[in-house]
Amino acid sequence: MRLRIRHANGIATLNNVSNEQTIAELKQQILQTLQLSSTYGIQISGGYPPKPITDDTLVIQSSGLRDGDTLNVKITESTVQQVETTSSESSLKLVKEGVVQTPNGFLTLRTMEDDNSCLFRSIGYVLSRDTSIANELRHVIVERIKADPISYPDVLLGNRFKNSSLLEKYIQWIQKPTSWGGAIELSIFSSFFNVEIDSIDVQTGRIDKFGEGSYDERVLIVYSGIRNDR
Repeated sequence: MRLRIRHANGIATLNNVSNEQTIAELKQQILQTLQLSSTYGIQISGGYPPKPITDDTLVIQSSGLRDGDTLNVKITESTVQQVETTSSESSLKLVKEGVVQTPNGFLTLRTMEDDNSCLFRSIGYVLSRDTSIANELRHVIVERIKADPISYPDVLLGNRFKNSSLLEKYIQWIQKPTSWGGAIELSIFSSFFNVEIDSIDVQTGRIDKFGEGSYDERVLIVYSGIRNDR
């Protein structure tokens, strides 16, 4: 969906807003569009007549906002000073189950369907706010491996197959919706989309970082032992 934002310096347009985003995520997108630091506060009003939208955990599809709506936006002073005076013990605040408030925004856990496409759904959401592009993401994997097979020898792909022609078998296998993804796929997504991807195993506390230190942006996915969430 597309939203217009009216602010002190004029009007701007937000494209590719997802109904699955929270208000907190929408606010961060507005700040990025206005080229402002995430440390700034923001107040938004929407609907007719305009009403303040104060629940940052609210999902857009439940907020009453519709495609083409105009939001009134007020930017408040930077919260850096407030963050600096906040003790480390209170720097993280549990807003509700699955939502944690940090000094610079919110961390929201979104549960994926318990199927073998959960990793692809997770990547689709954190990168595009779209959980329906699993097939397109599988195609990204296939094209990258075809273009650079030397970087993905049998020693890597062979963990999943016992016969010869491992590369072709892998390419056929990864395109099936029942085939799961793992470290190989996350590594490819990191380099393809130019983003660091941190995979957190909640059972062991292990964090695997793909593209660590190489990119300006970072996304998080969570592995519960059954599925990947984001």
